[in-house]
Amino acid sequence: MIAQNLGISATPVREGLLQLRTQGLVRLEPRRGFVVMPLTGDDVRDVFVGQALLAGELAARAVRHSDAEAVAGLERLHTDLETAAKHGNHDQLEELNFLFHRSVNLLAGSRKLAWLLGVSLCYVPARFHSTIEGWPAATVQDHREVLEAFRHHSSRAARTAMTRHIEHAGELLAVHIDTEAALRASTPANWP
Repeated sequence: MIAQNLGISATPVREGLLQLRTQGLVRLEPRRGFVVMPLTGDDVRDVFVGQALLAGELAARAVRHSDAEAVAGLERLHTDLETAAKHGNHDQLEELNFLFHRSVNLLAGSRKLAWLLGVSLCYVPARFHSTIEGWPAATVQDHREVLEAFRHHSSRAARTAMTRHIEHAGELLAVHIDTEAALRASTPANWP
């Protein structure tokens, strides 16, 4: 049915689904076919632990490669991010958050670590974090701590601040996912 809807043969669809199965995103059930695996809060926590380690190392390396101009660029992004958070502009907030982290990762000069981090990002939803309770304020505060490490040219502090920031964001997302799952489970199936 997927192949038919996409107007392609069944072979690439089957190969794609098998790849998603090896990544733990779908499972194969007898007489049902491939079923999407639900994302749980614990799944998110696990992924964010790995992301935190990678992002922390990238931040530490970025400090070593940063100069006054690079730090000023991060500060400009963060100032704009604070403004977006203050005005509740979720789309702009998420875009600026992405650009802040991308800038740090590029400064690190480690393509392989950045690639590994990117691979892990496909396991969590994108572009709705700013609507999660507490995320905008946490992002603003956590980025301030990361920036402080850059200002003091402290790789150790940058690693610690970025690791805490990613773990914090992961916990907020995990709680959100667990809360939503509990609400769905408590809602009667025939509820409109």
